[in-house]
Amino acid sequence: LVQVEPRNAAYLSTLGNALLLDGQTSEALARLRTAIALDPKSLETRNALAIALRREGEPTEAIALYLLALADNPDFVEAHFNLASALADAGDIPGALEHYRAAGQLPLASTQAAAAAAAATNVLAFDLAAAFYRHAIALQPTAEHRNQWTASLARSLENAGRPVEAAEVYLDAAARAEGADEIEVLLNDSRRVVA
Repeated sequence: LVQVEPRNAAYLSTLGNALLLDGQTSEALARLRTAIALDPKSLETRNALAIALRREGEPTEAIALYLLALADNPDFVEAHFNLASALADAGDIPGALEHYRAAGQLPLASTQAAAAAAAATNVLAFDLAAAFYRHAIALQPTAEHRNQWTASLARSLENAGRPVEAAEVYLDAAARAEGADEIEVLLNDSRRVVA
């Protein structure tokens, strides 16, 4: 006896999601492709299909589906989050930041900005690193990250040949520092860069 699956988009989408959760990505992909063919406007199915595509190594098609879902509903938080992850994997950090913020994921956006800053520092692009560190700090990271990234921002500005800005950042960091030793180090760094 051959069992025939219903040609119902909602059923196939639900089945595709279940298969996806069970790790059966290629089976999920087949069901989700059929579901999207039956109901091309389903945001949830587009999102699930995009997840399956990413898992199968098709990030470009996945990104296109996330963008389609967001074109129909700019407030679709899950699609923003998944698109941000896909863009980060593809190296589009500014795009990832935009969509992490839209998904309400400020800590992830902040971390991505700091990672981009570190990558820029590694290739001696200090002005770009400074811009990314400023962005990371503006996204309200933890106090520990804020202090770490503020010091990195100051070093980036210093290496970019912008000593006055670096000194201002060191002074700002000293004003927020808690330990006397930390304050002294930051004040000395501030004096050093303008000397």
